[in-house]
Amino acid sequence: MVRGKRGLSFEEWITAECPNIKSEVDLRMSGKQAADIICNLGGTNNEENIDWEIIAIDGGSYIYTLTDNAYQRNPEMDRVFGQLVPTFKFTQ
Repeated sequence: MVRGKRGLSFEEWITAECPNIKSEVDLRMSGKQAADIICNLGGTNNEENIDWEIIAIDGGSYIYTLTDNAYQRNPEMDRVFGQLVPTFKFTQ
């Protein structure tokens, strides 16, 4: 997904998008600054806490995101996702 930065720096965008960061790993993808972020979306009433993993890539005026929807994380998904992320390339 491509999202506007709304005039924010990359780090400001991450903080605005995920105020409750559980972990953040800085990455480089095709020469671009990127981050693998685990957000905790919390829970309300009887809902479970949900962790959201997002890969955000700084594309200048835009942020490119992978896994833009919350999901319950599991070890198998983490393993597969970890294998896929390094294969992404940006072309002109």
